[in-house]
Amino acid sequence: MADRSRETRTRLIEAARQVLMEHGYSGLSTRRVAEVAGMPMSQIRYHFGSKEGMVLALFEAMNDALLDRQQAMFGDPNLPLSQQWALACDFLEDDLNSGYVRVLQELIAAGWSNPVIRDAVAEALDGWQRLLVVVARRATRQLGLTSPFSPDEIVALVSVMFLGSESQILLGRDGPQVPHRKALRRIGVAIELLEAGRKDRG
Repeated sequence: MADRSRETRTRLIEAARQVLMEHGYSGLSTRRVAEVAGMPMSQIRYHFGSKEGMVLALFEAMNDALLDRQQAMFGDPNLPLSQQWALACDFLEDDLNSGYVRVLQELIAAGWSNPVIRDAVAEALDGWQRLLVVVARRATRQLGLTSPFSPDEIVALVSVMFLGSESQILLGRDGPQVPHRKALRRIGVAIELLEAGRKDRG
């Protein structure tokens, strides 16, 4: 029974992801998700309670997996920061393709008027913030940087760069005139130059 319940929950979450990707949060309904999953709506009520509970379960499952991935990558002592940045840019492409970026951006917008969703998204973003502050502190120390920005301020700016780029990419605004992907990658080149300068200084 437990295995069947987990399978049902997984199918419903995947169906919710598909519907959200196609119709957005405003077009997400429990009826439509139940149809895609091939299950009665009562299963959604049983597992999630509501549309809100269902979409938050989807977001939590996706976010937790990606945060674990980032923790493993940034915790690898054999990867210099420039390579970690390059991987983070690679992961952005994966997250666009998987639908995570769309889910996140839809819930950010929904959170403007829904305090439950707002708090869930804020908590998730706080998890990323805590991870990246550790990375920023370590990088500042390893590279011997003197900066007017604190690690928290650096992470705030990096977060805005990625979130802003994601929203623009979803709008189809990424190209020669608005090169969001290219600009993000270029920061990795700048980090690589800092690392090379650190080596030259001994």
